[in-house]
Amino acid sequence: MIRRCRGIEIAAVGQDCTSNDFAEFSEVQGTVLRLLSWPGYTGFDEKTLNRSGDLAAVAVMRNVSVEAMDTPQNARQILLILEFAFEASHLLTKCNRNPTATLILLDHLQHSQQVSQNELHNTEFLISTMPLQGSRSLRLKESRRLTGSIQNG
Repeated sequence: MIRRCRGIEIAAVGQDCTSNDFAEFSEVQGTVLRLLSWPGYTGFDEKTLNRSGDLAAVAVMRNVSVEAMDTPQNARQILLILEFAFEASHLLTKCNRNPTATLILLDHLQHSQQVSQNELHNTEFLISTMPLQGSRSLRLKESRRLTGSIQNG
């Protein structure tokens, strides 16, 4: 199932999730909104994001318009959010470990050209070297296919 969120289509995520995993979403959402509205962050924000994984990308896509994502400040903050979300892979549940929405969001940021390619590649490298389920190349192909449908449709 594909769902359109603020102009970006995302594949349905959370098929292996429990209700407890979804209960954490409001906490992740609040942290994401705080980091996007204020340039600093707290240890509590970092801890919340370290446990969020792909939920952080979903929170960004559900709450930030495409135009707002494309500002240089927000693009850098989004990369920071994604780095925090995947830097502690041992804290992620099975539900949030697979970066489906994250790869789509990174692909969008790459096309927006509002962030340095070096920062973008560093974030992609962090996520790609994390032990994940499934094939990364298949996830990237799926991400590119979905984002291609956004640009064409």
